[in-house]
Amino acid sequence: MLKRRQPADWHGLPNVDEDLACEVAKLYHSLVQFDGAFEDREGAAELVVELLGRKKTAMEVERISEALWEWRAKRLRRGPSQAAVLQKQIPSMPVRVQRPAVDIHRVFEEVVATTPAVAIAQLQRAVKVSKAAGSREDVETQMRERWALQLVTYIKEAKLPCASRMEALGDSNHQWLRIFGNRRGKTLRNRARAWKPFREWLMATYGAPWPRDAGQVLKYLEERHAVTSLGKTVPRSLMASLSLLETVGMVSPEDRCSEDQLLLESLKSWTMELESGGPAVKPAPMLPVAAFLVCEMVVCRPVYELGLRFTAYTLLLMTWASLRCDDVQNIDPESLKLSQVGLRFILKKTKTSGPGRKVGELHAFIARTVGLSGYDWLGEGFKLVSAGALSWSRDFFCPAFSAEWDMPAKGYLDAEGLALQLRRLLKHLPTPVRQQGVWKVARELLFPGEMANFWTGHSSRHVATSLAAALGVSKDRRDYLGRWAYAQHGSQDYVLTSRQVVQGVQNFICKCLIVGHPDGGYTEEELFCTMRSYAEALHLAGDEIVKACSVLQWDDVEATWKLGGNFPSFNVSPDRVRAAAGNMSADLPGPYQDFEQEEVESAEGSSTSGSEDTQVENPVEPEGIVCMFATTAGGVRSMRVKRPQRARASMATDLPAGVDQAAALSHLDKNVSSDLVHIFQECGVPLGLQYRLTLNFQSVKRFSTYADSRADVRTALKDDHALEAADQATRAAVASVVSAWETAKEYASKESELRAEARMLGVSRPVSQTEKQAMRAAYEAAHGSLEEAFEPSDDYMSAKLEEIENGEISASALSEVTSKKRVRTMGIQTTVDTGGHVRIVKQRNKGVMPQHTEELRTVLRVEGNAWTMLASKFKNKVFFADMSPDAWLAYANYLLGEK
Repeated sequence: MLKRRQPADWHGLPNVDEDLACEVAKLYHSLVQFDGAFEDREGAAELVVELLGRKKTAMEVERISEALWEWRAKRLRRGPSQAAVLQKQIPSMPVRVQRPAVDIHRVFEEVVATTPAVAIAQLQRAVKVSKAAGSREDVETQMRERWALQLVTYIKEAKLPCASRMEALGDSNHQWLRIFGNRRGKTLRNRARAWKPFREWLMATYGAPWPRDAGQVLKYLEERHAVTSLGKTVPRSLMASLSLLETVGMVSPEDRCSEDQLLLESLKSWTMELESGGPAVKPAPMLPVAAFLVCEMVVCRPVYELGLRFTAYTLLLMTWASLRCDDVQNIDPESLKLSQVGLRFILKKTKTSGPGRKVGELHAFIARTVGLSGYDWLGEGFKLVSAGALSWSRDFFCPAFSAEWDMPAKGYLDAEGLALQLRRLLKHLPTPVRQQGVWKVARELLFPGEMANFWTGHSSRHVATSLAAALGVSKDRRDYLGRWAYAQHGSQDYVLTSRQVVQGVQNFICKCLIVGHPDGGYTEEELFCTMRSYAEALHLAGDEIVKACSVLQWDDVEATWKLGGNFPSFNVSPDRVRAAAGNMSADLPGPYQDFEQEEVESAEGSSTSGSEDTQVENPVEPEGIVCMFATTAGGVRSMRVKRPQRARASMATDLPAGVDQAAALSHLDKNVSSDLVHIFQECGVPLGLQYRLTLNFQSVKRFSTYADSRADVRTALKDDHALEAADQATRAAVASVVSAWETAKEYASKESELRAEARMLGVSRPVSQTEKQAMRAAYEAAHGSLEEAFEPSDDYMSAKLEEIENGEISASALSEVTSKKRVRTMGIQTTVDTGGHVRIVKQRNKGVMPQHTEELRTVLRVEGNAWTMLASKFKNKVFFADMSPDAWLAYANYLLGEK
């Protein structure tokens, strides 16, 4: 925070009125900011009424208003405006550039992470393991809140009916989040991302953030398709986003574009055209049988690292239970129950089930006799879940493991991260070999090089269903794999009967792979053909990879493909075989309904039937909100409450949704010239307003053209940011921008004058003290204090500054690189210009060549610091990206050796 100016700084304002001076000192950062608070007598009168209207009589207010206006006019007659004074005084003021606070503990961990010593590496792992466990619910809550607030921003700027009601009721983020119902964070993210390009197109084309009618939506699709071909899901995604915003925004049904039949029918035509002209949907490639065969052995062999074994166990669960990566991360580890019947677990929440949805918890099953290698992978994997390193309480199943697979991270691993970890597992799988009727592992990798990139996170989900289809299992039986549709009913009869079907299908697949099938069994020829082509494209030995994966062998006698051996593949008592056998022919009570459908993009609000089974968006009243109604002759209608002016202004001075203070300060540090940040800080511009203004104005010269006059600045703030001087808080914010603009204008004018004069005289433009102070402040904030011995001199900075501005950068002689400590005084010389006038200018001093290695090291450090300071001013220059004095110091140490 900037220190409050004392009353002595207010140029006799207490003489006008003591109470007025006290109120002004509370609200205004400095006299230069107060100088922009009013323009005429009427403005002065309004300001006094706002500040003292309740404390003074009407006659006193009138007297003080007149005295305030006379005080201002008298100051302007005596000298220049406060903005001009500030432009000259900035170098003598302490520099206060805000920077995000640095966490010393985080810095320590970063330093530790870069230390190669073994002892420190062990300490780092121990620190990570001791951290508190991350929660899947916390990650989901954060994602949901982030994208919901982004959608709220769209609703507010479109001024939908819901915005005014929420403003009148406090505009709480907690209340806003509730009106989005039980939608998932990913759903809200997809809606926000689909709406963003359409909103940008609307702003550029019509200057409004909301479509006026369905015609604008269709025009957007036509124009976008003309530039680049639309994806097949673009129309549906846009329609879903529009429907969600209209539903949550409480747009009346007759005014909704998403229910316009013209738009609905046109989107159907768009979808049909894009689907017919686009490429066919390509399913994820299946895993070969060798992959999940060797995973069973990896799980059961303690010689492998814990992470490798547990990830292999996760892959097997996904394979036999037909689970997505997101599904498996929603398994409650404490719900796993292993019995002689098999493994049973609960999916707390999936894409279409969970709390607040029609489908509640889902039960999943794997038969106890499932296995191909002869190893009891279900039993060994179940022990891993309760292993010491994995026994902490969590609400997700598989954690992330280190590169060495030995240490689990306690933070939540999302579905994308799990898919990458599964790919990493495939790269480490050994090759399975059969020796004397027993499956073992060889040292060679099953998928060498980048072959593992052939498969995706969805590959394992399709294995069981694809195998069942290839082996002739009917669709109504296959549909139970991975969907568990009947577990939703809650009745124990439904759950047990569904388990019979699922385990019956799993055992049938397993038996056919081991002992074959009368119809020839399962063949992988098509998969191997695709794998061979992919491997050869990577310059790998495709034939060798296919040979390693060819675990199914053709039996001429039985005319079938099989692994060989007996089913079950490991020793199980006959009573357990019967208990785990299942029954594919079991009849489920009631008709079959598939509740595990993918989310339909166009379902958002497009249906008006109100049917219980149809996914319909309904307006949800936030908890604890009392809606306002008015009685009319026709019944009850809702009343629109006028949005308070102060709420709009607070939005303009606050940071936008999704941008925190650290992100805003990082934006100012990386993208905005240090001169402009310096001026904003001195004039007391709120951080949120700094962020909004600098999205388009990143330099002093450009900001000086924001408007032509002080009145135009006020108009621009009202039009661009809905910021108007309605009370003292908003008046202070407006005044800060006015004073900053006036200072920037004076600064830019003076800089242009100096540059023109320097060019006319044929000398370098002297670097202004404002520039030097700002660049030094930026350097010290990023790299620490700067000693005089290593700080470049003003004349050297002027020379380099001119080279950059002219686009003619050249290498300097070592004698020209001077520091502030060596060049404390500047020479003076006289010149005669073309007009015959004698001018006195500063003479460019020249240093001496370094005499030994340490002087050369110092010169190189001064050179590096000079370019680093200049990088803070010219942030848009590509060659200044990631400029740091560390690179120059490393070069000096390489050249001259460590000091």
